[in-house]
Amino acid sequence: MYKLGRCLSDGGDSDAAFKLYSELLYQAVLARREGRFCAPVWSAKALNAALDISGADAP
Repeated sequence: MYKLGRCLSDGGDSDAAFKLYSELLYQAVLARREGRFCAPVWSAKALNAALDISGADAP
């Protein structure tokens, strides 16, 4: 999902990319709650990309 969001963002569709990043983060939270493995690197990349799109500063 992150890579698809990256392609959309690079293509100028920031809204769709932001939605994908949000969905990826939501799914990562659900996976953790259910005890399933979710690679944290993709969550971190999605969070950074979503922050870039929203214009917010990362902590």
